Amino acid sequence: MDEPQSNPSTLPLYFLSKLVRDNGVIVVLSGEGADEIFGGYEWYDDDAGQKKLKKLPNFILKPAAAIAKGLPEFRGKTTLLRAGRPVEETFIGEALIFDEGEAKSILKPRFQNSRTVRQITQPIYDMVKGKDDVTKKQMIDIKLFMEGDILQKADKMSMAHSIELRVPFLDKEVMRVGEEIGTEQKIANGTTKYILRKTAEQKLPEEWYKRKKKGFPVPIKHWFREEKHYNFVKDYFNKPYVAEFFEEEKINKILDEHYNGISNNARKIYTILVFLVWYERYFIKES
Repeated sequence: MDEPQSNPSTLPLYFLSKLVRDNGVIVVLSGEGADEIFGGYEWYDDDAGQKKLKKLPNFILKPAAAIAKGLPEFRGKTTLLRAGRPVEETFIGEALIFDEGEAKSILKPRFQNSRTVRQITQPIYDMVKGKDDVTKKQMIDIKLFMEGDILQKADKMSMAHSIELRVPFLDKEVMRVGEEIGTEQKIANGTTKYILRKTAEQKLPEEWYKRKKKGFPVPIKHWFREEKHYNFVKDYFNKPYVAEFFEEEKINKILDEHYNGISNNARKIYTILVFLVWYERYFIKES
């Protein structure tokens, strides 16, 4: 990857690209951009709990969310916060692995002064000021998730096997059409990518265009609870250079609690691990 990137779907995409190349294919089409442009992610639509809460008067919902923000975790807290606070305060897309307080707590002081989440997202939200919440979420995903994550991942994993990957949904004309389509045509009656599915209805079998969206899941939750992989990570979390960046006791606690089934810290573990593997590869082994 040349840089630390903690999207686990990088792994299967690498091997899928290898499989494609081994079968003699050198140019492929991929669907990157369809979700961001036509409203494909489930987080663009309010879940059932948010829809119920948003029926409450604002003079009840907003103060309740403000109070909940300062309380310890409880069942339904996230739903209440998302329903009762502006999207600018609650949505940062797939980037949420650690909340800011926890991130600072595991880092050495010299690495705690980076930009805040709001400093990163606010300029993007300013680009769509006055738009509906779905449009705002789409813009966050286009500028951060798509540009900074999935396009780089797709390009690098395909090129690792000398495959040319093309992304037709990111054609300028297709993007222009997507920009002109209203939110009610992107998400309708709980169906994401509604207008794209209706278009596909003319060309594809029903089981394809009605198929529930599914990402590229990787079972890291289970892997990090297997002794072999736990020991692999444990070794990395306790290498000499780790203390330069992290509070070792705290990241080992994150790993151990996951291994023992106390909590699901798989994405946190993978994020830290990817950074450490990258740092060792480029700054220790090649120094």
